Amino acid sequence: FSPCLEIPDDEWVWIYPNPNNGEFTLNVLSDGKPSYKIYNNGGQYLMEGRVEKSLNPITSENIDLSKFAQGMYFMRVTRNNEDRLFKIIKL
Repeated sequence: FSPCLEIPDDEWVWIYPNPNNGEFTLNVLSDGKPSYKIYNNGGQYLMEGRVEKSLNPITSENIDLSKFAQGMYFMRVTRNNEDRLFKIIKL
């Protein structure tokens, strides 16, 4: 186990752990004002937020889905008019 993450050169956002128990961390390279929206498997909006805790050059946010049922969720992360979509698996 290594606490250091290897980040692909072309990526500006990553999450871990995934799958998870409902709690996970979203990390974004810090340029811009990143935000996220989370949807259930049926596309219903559940929650959103901004990523604001800065650990230059990374901005980090702990996200908690523990009040939602087990299953698959989708998270759209936006930064500087760029989007990434993630599948999140809650066990």
